[in-house]
Amino acid sequence: MDRRGRSVVSFACAAFLAACVGLAAESNPSPDINARRWIAADADVAAALTRAPAPCVKRPLNAKEAQRLRIGQLAFQSPALLGGQAARAGLSCETCHRNGRGNPDFHFEGISGAAGTADVSSGFFGPARDNAAFNPVSIPDLASPAGQRLVSRKDKAALETFMTGLIVEEFSGDPPPADILDGLVAYVQAIDAGECDAQADVPVTWTADWRVSMDAAKFAQDDSRPEMRAFYVATARDGLRRLHERFTVPEIARVLEDLSRDLEGALERGEFEAWSVEAAAVESQLAKRADESLYHPGQLTRALAQR
Repeated sequence: MDRRGRSVVSFACAAFLAACVGLAAESNPSPDINARRWIAADADVAAALTRAPAPCVKRPLNAKEAQRLRIGQLAFQSPALLGGQAARAGLSCETCHRNGRGNPDFHFEGISGAAGTADVSSGFFGPARDNAAFNPVSIPDLASPAGQRLVSRKDKAALETFMTGLIVEEFSGDPPPADILDGLVAYVQAIDAGECDAQADVPVTWTADWRVSMDAAKFAQDDSRPEMRAFYVATARDGLRRLHERFTVPEIARVLEDLSRDLEGALERGEFEAWSVEAAAVESQLAKRADESLYHPGQLTRALAQR
């Protein structure tokens, strides 16, 4: 495995293990969800963690386009895409642009001014765009006219340059592999306010994070290139980390840990089918215990009140 592959997987392992801390006590379900760190102090935390803007994404025309869109969406949601400080903090494109939209509750100390703003010329994540001034701007909804004006969605080459610049210059990440960049561009191009009720929101569900993990794991199985496999493994584990944060019942936490820990070995040994059988059993347990998890608004509200 090359340097990037090792670094991506090391980040995933560290992030997952860090998420495990504090989840052992059965009597005190922890609301220490990583996304909570980026919520403004005066926001409704429970609402911000259980609701998100409705996705506005054009339907794919065929199976090939559907796969490109899914790869891009997974990359958009993965901290491994950005690398560096952002990856270590667990930040992804999705953090600021939830479901490809915006995030009016986002607040990162030293980067944000008012809620929903970020200084994109800060040197915190990397020196390339540092202008030595604090000038946070509103985070645009990528489906809105303002978001559409950031760069032409019709010019694929320009969008590739724009996205690569954000990753490499703003966040000091490595240039993404060609297939990941292609998918990311396809996903951003598909975001369009005409595809949804732009004022609506949708629940944040365990099934969405589960699909991230399972889809990324399947892509890792289907792509033997070390760099690509490492990226997909990191993305799968990040989805399992989010599930682990919210399923605080110890026996569920343990099976999620086992599933994350076993993925890379199963891929290397050619035992992905056995891993998938194990995953199906875990999915059944999650479905049965979903109402006890911190995806459930009532459970999360009660857990927050205990802190």
